[in-house]
Amino acid sequence: MVDASPLALQAEQMLVGNPEFYNLPRKYKISISGCPDWCSYPEINDIAFTPAVRDGEKGFSIRIGGGLSTEPHLAVKLNAFVRWEGCFRC
Repeated sequence: MVDASPLALQAEQMLVGNPEFYNLPRKYKISISGCPDWCSYPEINDIAFTPAVRDGEKGFSIRIGGGLSTEPHLAVKLNAFVRWEGCFRC
């Protein structure tokens, strides 16, 4: 649906080596996908951005809180829409 690789690179640049995020868990899973067919299994990630269209504008829906550890649980889809231009601005 979209090429999300530029956003994934922006997220990496924002997170890696940034002391503001040092307190995240060691295995904090973030998924940023351009695939509309759940290719990245967003339900099992701590936060997942999946492509969505609202009023003809491309952006992302968000799921949070998924996990596969000793107590597996699916992420919850938020009632939110993030515009492409709004992603990962510091």
